[in-house]
Amino acid sequence: YSLEVDLAYPIDSSRTNFNVTGSNIEIKLYKRQAIQWASLDAQSTAAKVQPPVPMNRPLDTSSQFILKHVPPDSY
Repeated sequence: YSLEVDLAYPIDSSRTNFNVTGSNIEIKLYKRQAIQWASLDAQSTAAKVQPPVPMNRPLDTSSQFILKHVPPDSY
């Protein structure tokens, strides 16, 4: 059996692995970029690459800091 897929974006081939059992084939591919793909194959409309959005969260996650500085309705 042979399968060729023209992926929408590049993968990290150094992390790719597979496992074959009697009835299954499991293939794990890892993305090079941490973006959401709109589709798996390149022929479909590809997702626009966007930079990651920074999370706004306190650096100090101790319970005392949270109780003082984070509104209760946000957690």
